[in-house]
Amino acid sequence: MKELMKKWEGTPYPELIRGLPEIDIPAEGIRAWLLQGADVQVVFFDIQPGAKIPPHAHCAQWGFVLEGE
Repeated sequence: MKELMKKWEGTPYPELIRGLPEIDIPAEGIRAWLLQGADVQVVFFDIQPGAKIPPHAHCAQWGFVLEGE
């Protein structure tokens, strides 16, 4: 994965995902790309080690961790 991340601008995502609209996240060390349809959205997050996620709330959601904890 580390070799691919060098090729993919330091993210775990290929161009297919990095080509999506990037979301403005007001937190250092966090990037996100949005895939959205009429009734659904998927957000691909890249959260660097040590990044802090600000307190926030959502409706129901679920996620996958590709690497790390």
